[in-house]
Amino acid sequence: MVRPTFRSFVLCCLGSAVLLLASSSAFAQTRLHVGILPVQNLYRIQQDNWFPRLLQEELTRQFQFNDQFAVMAPETVELWKERLPDQVEQIMREARLSHLLQLSTQQVLQQLSIRWTLFSISNNKLQKEDFRSQHSLQSVDALLQELLQVLQTRNAAFADLLLFPQDVSFEALEAFYRWKDLNPQPWIAETRSAHLQALRNLTEQYEGLDKRVRFQSVILQLQQAYTQQPVPPELLNEIRQDLDSLQDDFSDHAEYRALSSLWFYVQGQRFEAKAEAVIANARHPYHGPAWLLYGLSLNDDEPNPRAIQRGLRYYPFVESPENPNQAFTVLRPELRPWLPQSAQPTDTSDLADDRQQSENSRYQELLQQGVTQFDQEDWEDAKAAMEAAQQLQPGTVEPALYLARIALVQNQTETAHNNLLELRDRFPKNDEVALYLGFSYEKQRDFNLAESLYRESLQLNPENPKSGLRLGTVLIKKGRYEDAKSFLESVTAKFPGYAVAWWNLGLLYRELGEMDQAKMALNTASQLDPNNLQIQSVLRSLPGSTSE
Repeated sequence: MVRPTFRSFVLCCLGSAVLLLASSSAFAQTRLHVGILPVQNLYRIQQDNWFPRLLQEELTRQFQFNDQFAVMAPETVELWKERLPDQVEQIMREARLSHLLQLSTQQVLQQLSIRWTLFSISNNKLQKEDFRSQHSLQSVDALLQELLQVLQTRNAAFADLLLFPQDVSFEALEAFYRWKDLNPQPWIAETRSAHLQALRNLTEQYEGLDKRVRFQSVILQLQQAYTQQPVPPELLNEIRQDLDSLQDDFSDHAEYRALSSLWFYVQGQRFEAKAEAVIANARHPYHGPAWLLYGLSLNDDEPNPRAIQRGLRYYPFVESPENPNQAFTVLRPELRPWLPQSAQPTDTSDLADDRQQSENSRYQELLQQGVTQFDQEDWEDAKAAMEAAQQLQPGTVEPALYLARIALVQNQTETAHNNLLELRDRFPKNDEVALYLGFSYEKQRDFNLAESLYRESLQLNPENPKSGLRLGTVLIKKGRYEDAKSFLESVTAKFPGYAVAWWNLGLLYRELGEMDQAKMALNTASQLDPNNLQIQSVLRSLPGSTSE
């Protein structure tokens, strides 16, 4: 085996960092984002909804256990359906879904007929496939196995779906989903307490529901904790005990980590809330509540608007009654300044106010459109959207910064550099401007100025992982390997879900001859990014690997 030269390592390291800068959600490219719409029950005699809910949530649960997918929670799907009824393509594009499933069922005795519609986006075009399947209702796991097999045979994206047995009866799940369909009104302390007790009683009546009951208990009690200040310590302890009991099975699930983040946030423990949100986002790059909690927890003095706006793109808030199944809507008061309805002027008698209202709304629409197209690497459309947004509000930093980033990606370094210099004069305290100006110097091989700007970006915002990653890379280029190792180690310690940082650190360990550390770092990167064949190839090439 011939190990690559150090120059090859630097180029490899730079390549992954360029990918990161090219897309603010580079990790998102490695996992398919799947959603399952509420199931329609055709020709039903009874009006209850427990079986359609069972199909939607249990199929979602299977996707959650399969690491190659990021799946939208059913409660989030409901919010999208309420916001954009019957607008499948718009939901998929705004929520960044790669696949969306719609099921319609007809049940006769123990026989189930399903009409499937699979929506997918390929080459920026919506595709639709209809098919049917027949099933017998012998057991929950047998039904789930058959449903996964249908998907495996119909679409290559689902070829590796595995069944995770649930060992629970239809009778138990019927009781559980009937409970979930209850939405007691008014949603006050007394009704919440009775609802919670009815939930807990299920574990005494049926086997196999313990984890589901604990998960829902966490949601209900977090809602309760959020309305009580100060929060009773016994309530916090009870929530923590439920979370700890679920950790072995759900620690890798974004929804679990986001709930844990909310638990810390309720108590004002922002650092811990931020850390849990980072882990949730590493598992699911489009998890809106994780982005919201990260934005609310990032700084001690004030929220981070960019993270919050990203969270609101993936988790739409709608003005509807409080729902016992939706934990994160309790954040609405903190998020009010960023919600569309709160940003509108209340006095519509003044035409100038109406014009400003319309302009602000159009600006936000263009900005969101441009960010989505940027994340999809649709550079020209992203550029057009950002230019239009900049014309509406030329005094804002976001459109101009994205235009500079697009120029960097397209190797228009001089144009990007001049634009970033101008932005630095206008926004001297903006860490992202300093970061990308540093990157423009790095592309011009002025590593000293690049290092200085990366350090400045970190000083302005110590919570920006990209600045630490770039600083580590430029230190490698300057031959300061121990300094680079120190910075990359600090990035991975602070952001344990940051796959690219683990990847770069593993390559550096390998180059320094620290093979055990290299294996550890690269294994971590592979666990966070399981579909990255490049990481797996480097792991197999390390001395002592079984494939060598």
